Order: sequence, then C-alpha cells, then structure tokens
Amino acid sequence: MFLYPEIKYDTKVAASQDIEPDDILFKLKDQLPQEQMDMMVLDIVAFKKKLEEQKKFHPFGEVAGKKLEEQKKFHPFGEVAGVIRQEDVEYRMYKVTEFNEEYSNYLTRIQTLSLFYIDAAEYTDNEDSRFFSYTMFEVTKSPEDGRDVFKLMGYAILYNFYAHPSMVRPRIAQILVLPQYRGKGTGAKFLKAIYTDLRKDPNVKDITAETPADAFVFLRDYIDCIDCNQLESFKKEKLLKGFTKAMEEEAQKILKIHPKQSRRVYEILRLYHTDTGNPAEETAYKAMVKARLEKPMRRGQSDWVKLRKVLDDEEFQVMAIANSEERKQELLEQNYEKVMEEYQLVLSRLKSFAAEHGF
Repeated sequence: MFLYPEIKYDTKVAASQDIEPDDILFKLKDQLPQEQMDMMVLDIVAFKKKLEEQKKFHPFGEVAGKKLEEQKKFHPFGEVAGVIRQEDVEYRMYKVTEFNEEYSNYLTRIQTLSLFYIDAAEYTDNEDSRFFSYTMFEVTKSPEDGRDVFKLMGYAILYNFYAHPSMVRPRIAQILVLPQYRGKGTGAKFLKAIYTDLRKDPNVKDITAETPADAFVFLRDYIDCIDCNQLESFKKEKLLKGFTKAMEEEAQKILKIHPKQSRRVYEILRLYHTDTGNPAEETAYKAMVKARLEKPMRRGQSDWVKLRKVLDDEEFQVMAIANSEERKQELLEQNYEKVMEEYQLVLSRLKSFAAEHGF
C-alpha cells in the first residue's frame, strides 16, 4: 500500500485575492502515519517500481488446514477465514489476531484509505492485543507465471470487549469496502463472511458496531433479516404475535446478534409479513413500533423532582415545554417516519432477492 499524489488543476488562486491556496501535499502528509511517511512516493518512476513489487505481495495470514511446513512457505501467521466466489471472481478473506510489526505497519497504511471514506476515522492502536482484523482480497492469476495476485477489496478492524462472565463481545471499529467493489453485493458478502467466522467461536457472546454509518446499518439489517428468517422463533406466525424472549435468545445464541439488534430485525421482518392494506394490521404494527420508540422519551416523577432542584424557573419551564405531550408526539412521529424509511430500504432489497433467501 503506497500512495502517489497526482495533483491537477485548471487555475490557482491569485495572491491578490487575499486567499492562500491549500498546500495539498502538506495536507496529505499531515494525515499519514508519522512513522511511515515513506508510503507517499512523489516520483512517478519510483511509484511504478513499487507497483511492480506489489505483484509479489501475499496477504498476511495462512491457509487453514495446510501442513505447518507448507504454511511457513506461504504466510507468517493468521488464517484464511472465508472464500467467496461471485460469478468468475474469487474473493479471499484473511483473519489476523496477533499483530507483528510488519503487519501493524501494513494495516496502518491501509487505514489511510478510511480517512477519505469514513467520517471522523482515526488510526487504531495496533499495540492493543484486543484488536484483530479481516482483510478481503480479489484473487486473480498473474498472466506471466500464473501466481496468485491479491487486490485489496476491503478491510475490517474489530475490538474484543469483555462480556460477563467469561466471553467476549467483538465490536466492529472500522469496516471499508473500496469504491470499485461497491454495488456488486460484495459488501454484504464481506460482512456475512465476518459473521460466519465469528459465529464459530463459542467465546463470542454477540457482535456489535461502533457508531455505525447509515450504509452499514442498512447492510447489517439486510444480513440479519436473512439469517433470522431461518430461525424457528422468527417464523411468520410467531412474528405477528409480538417480540419474545425466545427470539432474543435464539438470535443471540445461534447468530451472535445483540438483543437490541434482534428487536430491530423483528420489526423489519414483521413489517415484511404485515398486510399494510389491512387497517387493523397496519395500526397494530404502528402502535407496537411507537411503543418502543416512546420508552426513552418517558420521564418519571422522580426525574422531574431532580430537575426542579437543579434548574431555575425559566430553565424548568423550557424543559417542561420541550417535554410536553404535544412536543413528544411530534418527535415520536418524526422518529417513526425515519425508522420506516430505513425499514423500507431493507424490505425493498429483501423482496428483490426473496426467492434466493427463502422468503
């Protein structure tokens, strides 16, 4: 992973306009890992030489099931955690749970991509042993010698949080699919491959994500709906009777889905099976979702007593107006409409592939 900045422009801001043009190279260097400034190659000839060297690149990790002596010839550590074939293209996912210096440097260089595509992205602390990663590559054959050539498709970095009593709760800190691979279903397959690998681990309680972007929320909803649709507790006749503890427990035990997410999946799948042309069914569904959305908005009498002690009369009046029944109903309706927009996007995709996923 090396960077060559090719800067082109039609005109440059004149000094007479009292505006200093940005020093683009300085801005880029300021975002690069300080210990790896050499990843930016400023000479095109040197950059092309780097590209030739990259053809010999092998992902960090080893193929699971290979004999030890074969593994030593292939990769230093890790394992292939999943293989995806889409039409005539093969994608291979590598998992690394222990970061040596070489891999840590490589992962940091990969993370520079996130600065362009993930809001408020930051470099992770690769010295923290609770971090682990997945990298997904498109695998092609070299026309010269038939050797495997690896093209980075995306990466994910996760962090193992403690889960009582002796388990872990992996949280996705960063996940990125490069732009040229989007819109082909590869993002969903990548996330699904990560889930499949983590679900094999009996020490994993459930899987969460750190401040997920809207695109990730959509992707996760879509995959979780497909998977939960296969569970006994999520059958149509049970969905229409309401969310149950059995649903929460089965989704967490088998699919490692956090209870908060399993409730969201339940609502999407119930909407899938709700006849919106039937006023009774539609009203019941809307009341159910609104009841959940309203819970965090409720303030008990004890809360108001505490607020009265710390706020002056004017501040208390403002708080009371903001929490009036009329205002609360307005916010509730806004939240409901937002949730429905999100759910409808997932439903649209589910219906497009209904037969493929057993709906």
